[in-house]
Amino acid sequence: MYCEIKTVLRTPARFVPGKLTKSEIRTCKEVIRETFADRKSTDANGKKPQTDNKYIKTEKLKPNKKGKRKVKIMKYIIVFFVLISCIIANGQSITKRVLFLGNSYTQVNNLPQMVADAAISAGDTLLFDSNTPGGYTLQGHSTNAISLAKIAAGNWDYVVLQEQSQLPSFPIDQVETEVFPYAHLLDSIINAENPCGETVFYMTWGRKKR
Repeated sequence: MYCEIKTVLRTPARFVPGKLTKSEIRTCKEVIRETFADRKSTDANGKKPQTDNKYIKTEKLKPNKKGKRKVKIMKYIIVFFVLISCIIANGQSITKRVLFLGNSYTQVNNLPQMVADAAISAGDTLLFDSNTPGGYTLQGHSTNAISLAKIAAGNWDYVVLQEQSQLPSFPIDQVETEVFPYAHLLDSIINAENPCGETVFYMTWGRKKR
């Protein structure tokens, strides 16, 4: 019945005859008015009397405007710093130094220059040097005076090592004696001369089995 009373009082245009008579509606209105009047009245101590009447009107809690304003300001500050970070990151070019050690698989078509051109297209800079004698292996570079001197020049961000194309595909026992030791040796030399540099192994494409 209470739901019907609220419907009649709040939206009289939607009142459907037959649910409540006019006299019942008047009675309901009087009950609600008396309830509100009791709520506004106070006792001898100045306190409002408590009531179990289920028709007591409840008031919506008003949001804390000050708190909402602080949250809104914090959101704007976060967005501002994110935008500034993006602008700085996008407007700052990167310069890297790379040394290429390999053989014709690195030298043909001037692979180092191709990588540098790709960096330029992205707004960055790649400074590089290389030593790529034909058919050379990592074992050969580990004792090659030119390769060792270029490594010792230091200040490389990356040193790219390319093994002879067939050696890594040999049986694992052979790879463990002819490839791994020299890859590890060159990596140790690179780390000693370039504490902040990283060693990168360039894997060439596989040969078609005949």
